[in-house]
Amino acid sequence: MPVCLQRARFGRCDEAMERASNQIVMRRIAVCLCGVFGLLIGAGQAIAQQPEDSAIPDRNVPVQNLSVRKVSLDTGLVKSDTQHQGQATRVVDVLDALKRLKDGNERFVSGKPRHPHETTAWRHLLESGQHPFAVVLGCSDSRVPPELIFDQGFGDLFVVRVAGNVVDTDVTASVEYAIDHLDTQLIVVMGHSHCGAVTATLDHLTNIDDEPAEVVSLLYRIEPAILGIDPALTRDQRIDCAVKKNVELAVRRLSRVPDLRRSIDAGKIKIVGAVYDMHSGKIDFQDEPSRSRRTPLTTR
Repeated sequence: MPVCLQRARFGRCDEAMERASNQIVMRRIAVCLCGVFGLLIGAGQAIAQQPEDSAIPDRNVPVQNLSVRKVSLDTGLVKSDTQHQGQATRVVDVLDALKRLKDGNERFVSGKPRHPHETTAWRHLLESGQHPFAVVLGCSDSRVPPELIFDQGFGDLFVVRVAGNVVDTDVTASVEYAIDHLDTQLIVVMGHSHCGAVTATLDHLTNIDDEPAEVVSLLYRIEPAILGIDPALTRDQRIDCAVKKNVELAVRRLSRVPDLRRSIDAGKIKIVGAVYDMHSGKIDFQDEPSRSRRTPLTTR
């Protein structure tokens, strides 16, 4: 066969093989594109079938406009924090406030705290103001944080803490602020077992040490609670008695403040003493208000 014919024949074979190869490549590309397109369609259908609650919020939407779901402490129903705005501004009367504290302490003691009112949405609600349902005057002791003991959250309690839960001018002013400006109706003076300030006062009276003048000034405020306790009691028994008497002393001092006294006589507020047992976690309330003295519920 002539060389020219052989070259023409092989050239046609090369062209045929190239066309076949190109067709194979195109088929593979088409298959891949169909697969990718099918995956995209399936993903779109899956997203369309998702419930609204599982949708991812738009990052451009302000946080305060998002509905954050949480469990309501009062009803057990799932609500958004924005629906709790009424609770954040509602003025709570004495008995209702006391019940909230008792219920919270029961949860704390049982080891089943709810840690309420800690969400971002709830904190944003409080930016416009606060309406705590109770004032708690407690000791600065690091082992007795009122918010944890009563299982409460942001904006629930107006807490004033000072060593020995003593009453002085600054403490009184803080309590009066909560009563006059925040419409709080319940004041709780909370002492606790194994109180270091009370113990220091007892030791100071029996063995005068070189304490700083500021510490001595604080101990002198607790001293009346120590005097008159039976010296025949053991040291621990004397401390327990002094803790209770120190709470009663603080309640009396606050009750004698003219502004608070007028509110007490008008039935608008109540001051209650309480002692926290560090071992059991329980709160023992003293002089609890009766239901006959219940003050009316008001709203903003």
